[in-house]
Amino acid sequence: MRPPEGWSDDEVRTRLINLYDEIAKRQLSERRTEWRNSLATDAETLEQKEQALAQTRTKLQEQLGAAPDASDVELVVLSKRVLDWQDTNDEVEGILERIKTVNGQIEMAHAELRVKLEPYSYDDIESSGKATETIRQLETREQQHETAQRDLDQATQTVREATGKIDDLVDERDEIYADLGLETDDHDTLETLCDRVDAYNSVKSDVRNAEIRTKTEFEKLKSYPEFEPELKTREITDLRGDLREAEQSAGEYDELQSQIANIKAEIGQAKSDNQVETALTKRNRTLDALQDQRADDCSAMVGDALVDHVQEATMETNRPEVFERARNILTTITKGRYRLDFDENEATFRAFDKSEQTGLALDELSSGTRVQVLLAVRIAFVEQQEQGAQIPLLLDETLANTDDRRAEMIIESVIALAQNGRQIFYFTAQGHEVAKWLDALTDTNDLNHQIIDLVTASNIDNAVQIPDLKSTESFTAAPPSPDGHDHASFREALDVESFDLHRGVGTAHLWYVVDDVETLYQLLDSGIKRWGQLDNLLKRGNGNLLWDSDQLVTARENAAALNEFVAAWRIGRGKPVDREVLNSSGAVSETFIDEVSELAKELERDGSQIVEALHGGEVNLFRSGKADDLKIYFEENEYIVPQDTLDLVQIRARVVERFIDEGVPREEAKDRTDELLLRLSEN
Repeated sequence: MRPPEGWSDDEVRTRLINLYDEIAKRQLSERRTEWRNSLATDAETLEQKEQALAQTRTKLQEQLGAAPDASDVELVVLSKRVLDWQDTNDEVEGILERIKTVNGQIEMAHAELRVKLEPYSYDDIESSGKATETIRQLETREQQHETAQRDLDQATQTVREATGKIDDLVDERDEIYADLGLETDDHDTLETLCDRVDAYNSVKSDVRNAEIRTKTEFEKLKSYPEFEPELKTREITDLRGDLREAEQSAGEYDELQSQIANIKAEIGQAKSDNQVETALTKRNRTLDALQDQRADDCSAMVGDALVDHVQEATMETNRPEVFERARNILTTITKGRYRLDFDENEATFRAFDKSEQTGLALDELSSGTRVQVLLAVRIAFVEQQEQGAQIPLLLDETLANTDDRRAEMIIESVIALAQNGRQIFYFTAQGHEVAKWLDALTDTNDLNHQIIDLVTASNIDNAVQIPDLKSTESFTAAPPSPDGHDHASFREALDVESFDLHRGVGTAHLWYVVDDVETLYQLLDSGIKRWGQLDNLLKRGNGNLLWDSDQLVTARENAAALNEFVAAWRIGRGKPVDREVLNSSGAVSETFIDEVSELAKELERDGSQIVEALHGGEVNLFRSGKADDLKIYFEENEYIVPQDTLDLVQIRARVVERFIDEGVPREEAKDRTDELLLRLSEN
């Protein structure tokens, strides 16, 4: 192959074009050779096919008997007619075979029909018409048989009912004889008694009228001012004696009136005497002195004085800021259990227990919790009132009435105040309190502190002894370790109490909403036991929460679903009934209050079931009318509601949708709903 004349771009390109042209010519030449060879092969094939067709034509002429010189058209027509004859012949043979098969089936059916008709005394069936008529007769006989059987069954039932009624009447007759103390064959005596029925009814009517007159006269007797209830039980002879004495006293009426007049005159003279006036004056002075002393005693109460002062100051200006700050502080130091509220009507602080879902006045709180409330209010008030520099905060044995856990929270709150620049003075004569402060301050590197023993500073013996903190006793038992437990078994180890659906989701133990046992343990170990506490802490944005945030999100979702379950469960169910409700109704007297209260507990405080049980005689001698009064009271006060309850399927659907509203995928929402229902079913 000749190379290009030169190796420039144009020369190389020209040479390549020439090469492509030569390649194309070569390919065209090869393609023409292939076509030529192919046409030669096709010609040979066509010649072979023509010879084969000629041989086939000759063979068909020999087979069909056609003349050798017959045309192709004649051969085609003849072949078509032969093929048609073959098809028709095959069809005829098939029909004959089917006729033979049908005749055999007819013989078999005829034999089977003879066997089946033999018990019914029919002659041999010779034709299909006769067979059809025979079958129609059999159907008629079958209908008659069924009708006769129904009549027989009905007659048998009638006889059975009549026999039972006769037995009942005989029993009733025997009971009548037994009630009358007669033998069952003593008809004469019974007829005699029947003849005396009219006389008996007349006497009975007279007795009833006498009872009505007696009741009327008794009501009239009760209207007299001197009536005494025991008069009804006294003997008539005694009453007649009293009547004689009363009549004798009536004869002395004038003399008694004179004595009354004299007594009134003496009373009037005594009123005009200054001795009475002096005694009344002394009495009034004594009462005034007692009132003043009571006021002084009330004013001396530190808690009341502090609360009154804070209320008066904060109600005038800036109460929202003070109140919100105090609420945050109380949430922190109580681990979310208590929320600070303010009663506008009573103008007083209250504490809402998130664990029990109940509001409490200050005097209803324990001493330790009351100190925590007052501490929160005082710190908030101080922060709001100070202008410029922060004034020192003085605390005097604030930890005295708190357990170790709450003391730790108070110490942490006070340390946080000190870290913000406030100076804190804490006074105590208790060595274990000093140990608690030292233990907390040891972990706080950026806070200066100093211990001053006033006894040592004054050169006095008997200084305060500071114990080793490890030797101090904790008042709060630590929860059991979660090691080796899954969520289900951890419940038994924790001894989780049943969830009271009437009290709401805030009272639910954290086991119901926290899935991870390690996170559950950490929360319980931190003093947080119920969802109300944890929810309060989360809503207040407490910064000391160090637990797994993902698990807390899951707990929020579970709590929302549990709240939806409670709301759906309450539909159609009234408020729970307890002893206080029964007392307030006025329908249960002191005689029955203990029994009815116990009955309410057994029936899970359900108003409808309580009323139904009372009507059913569960409490002996409790009147039906009083049960009706109790039902009316329950309905008017929503202890019984006119609404049907939801079934478990409806409740489950609502819980699933609530999970979905919280952002949980539908399939996961279904699984978590089933898990939540399983936990509740173990109540």
